[in-house]
Amino acid sequence: MFPIIFGFAAALAFEALAYATYGNAALTDYAWVNMVAWGLMGSGIAVYALTRPTPAWLSRLGRQIHSLVDAQFKVNSLRTPFAGFHR
Repeated sequence: MFPIIFGFAAALAFEALAYATYGNAALTDYAWVNMVAWGLMGSGIAVYALTRPTPAWLSRLGRQIHSLVDAQFKVNSLRTPFAGFHR
């Protein structure tokens, strides 16, 4: 939740700085100001989405899918082509 709050706070601070620098025109005429503000908010949401913990049911589902794929292709984790290869 912190990355979302940080993204919105950074966007708000940027909008305030743009308003202080360029005046009212920054909020109405300059498209790049809005693009940067939306980018800051979007990056906060993206960081939150990428770093949130995986639910337990999704982890179990992933393990089941991996075991089904391994069984389908007869792959054993101990007998992979590079199992004995060490650098």
